[in-house]
Amino acid sequence: MTPLRPHPPQDFDETLPDHNRVGIRRRALALAVDVTGILLLSFLFGPWIGIRLGLGVYAGQGPGAGGMMAGAAAGTALIGLTWFGTEAIWGATPGKRALGLQIGTDDGRVAERSRTVLRWALKNAPTLFGFLSVVVSLGAPRVGQMVELLSNLSGLVVVAGCVLAIGSHHQALHDMLAKTAVYRRTELVPPADS
Repeated sequence: MTPLRPHPPQDFDETLPDHNRVGIRRRALALAVDVTGILLLSFLFGPWIGIRLGLGVYAGQGPGAGGMMAGAAAGTALIGLTWFGTEAIWGATPGKRALGLQIGTDDGRVAERSRTVLRWALKNAPTLFGFLSVVVSLGAPRVGQMVELLSNLSGLVVVAGCVLAIGSHHQALHDMLAKTAVYRRTELVPPADS
């Protein structure tokens, strides 16, 4: 018995890159793999990394519970930044790589580094603004609050933009702005200059 499949639309062209793009489900699965990996590494190494960075002592409390929590939070942030930073360098997070996915250009070619870095920065703008707000707050608390608001607003835009990947083009807002999309690694065409 053959599985029931809807007939493709009449204008369906299998050679167009839109039809090779990965949809929201597979991308969400890759994110779940990434979050699981970060949580595991953070549990195992987060406090140790934070303490090694000198964050085991917090607000003059000594190396007690407050210092350990600050160290763990900083270690976890560093692990997360490193983990998700691989997307800018490799064109895929470890979760995407494990599922055979990679970022490509919107025309189906392997994306160059400048494009993956731009996509990463757009997608992670809330986190980048969040880090900036912490640093700025140390010297100028009011300005830090404004940057924190910018972080929160950009977070809403990114989340709303991710919903766009549900559409037929399978591109989130950060993909559209960077002219990228997520593909199965085997379906990407080498860059034009190769």
